[in-house]
Amino acid sequence: MHIVNTETDRTVTEEAWNAYLFAHGRGSLYAMAQWGELVREVYGHRDIRLAALERRHGVDEVVGVLPLVAMRSRIFGHKLVSMPYVDMAGVVADTPEIEQALVTRALEIGRETGSRCVEVRQAGSLGSFDGQETLDMGAGVYTLTVARDKARMVLCLPSSSKDLWSSFKSKLRNQISRGTRDGLSARVGGDELVAPFYTVFAENMRDLGSPVHSKKLFHRVMERFSGKANIILVEKDGEPVSAAVVCSFGKALQNPWASTRRRFNKMSPNMLLYWRMLEFACDAGHTTFDFGRSTPGEGTYRFKKQWGPEPHPLHWYRFTPGEQPRSEGPAGERDRFGKAMAFWKKLPVPVTRVIGPMVRGQISL
Repeated sequence: MHIVNTETDRTVTEEAWNAYLFAHGRGSLYAMAQWGELVREVYGHRDIRLAALERRHGVDEVVGVLPLVAMRSRIFGHKLVSMPYVDMAGVVADTPEIEQALVTRALEIGRETGSRCVEVRQAGSLGSFDGQETLDMGAGVYTLTVARDKARMVLCLPSSSKDLWSSFKSKLRNQISRGTRDGLSARVGGDELVAPFYTVFAENMRDLGSPVHSKKLFHRVMERFSGKANIILVEKDGEPVSAAVVCSFGKALQNPWASTRRRFNKMSPNMLLYWRMLEFACDAGHTTFDFGRSTPGEGTYRFKKQWGPEPHPLHWYRFTPGEQPRSEGPAGERDRFGKAMAFWKKLPVPVTRVIGPMVRGQISL
């Protein structure tokens, strides 16, 4: 078995990489080759894809992959992440030994690039690393911390949206219907809905005190995942009120981004938005819907829980060079800037749309 970096070795094509992910039970949307490419195109970060190859029947076959992005920031320092801006990607491998080999190579690249840490975001446990705090990986000694404070909310779907609607309690159905009674409407589209989506998204991010992603990111998602990515838009008399991006991976539909303009909250547009996403998922033949990550007990977790999903704890592994005390997790990137967030909330939305992407691209969350 040997490991190649697709930056310099073209042995593993984009098609072969993605085919391995689709065939493997732990493959994910965010580990696909296109995801790292669009991050590079939008923010200029280095896209690194490590593939483990094994000779079988005279042919090199993919037996493991690890996508990474090298984030270089004057504000937050340099680090390798698999993958930034999303819940998970991480290592997908046939055996624990291959899993370890891929992580070891990532740590070597981390040292070569002067990264302060390597962060591997997994949907589940990396069993070969659990229970360890100090590791001698061959690439050096590392302190390992694992954050498990957030969970994906995943709903198993019936074969039709009609069956899903019938499974809801009357209270939930009434909350969904309220929006249409108040004149809200919903539609599904693609790249042509990026502009109204971004109107909603940018305003909501400003209200949260968070720099907004570049609009280009969403255009690239629609382009790179054409036929697999859609935007759900809720409107009131033609004005965008609430919106979300959904992307499919096999039989799963995932929701990486959703936002609502607060001034319309009294109409409960979120209820119509999420119902329309679930309806779309069922009617398109998906078997699961991933609401994205939430912190158990918080408001967004409770909102998602009412739809009936089950929580699946995320495992974010953070490898820091040396035997160091526990360092802050990825959330610290925002926690350290509480005053900045309060200031950001006061900025005009047009200003945040200009300067926000320059900051947001450096924040891995």
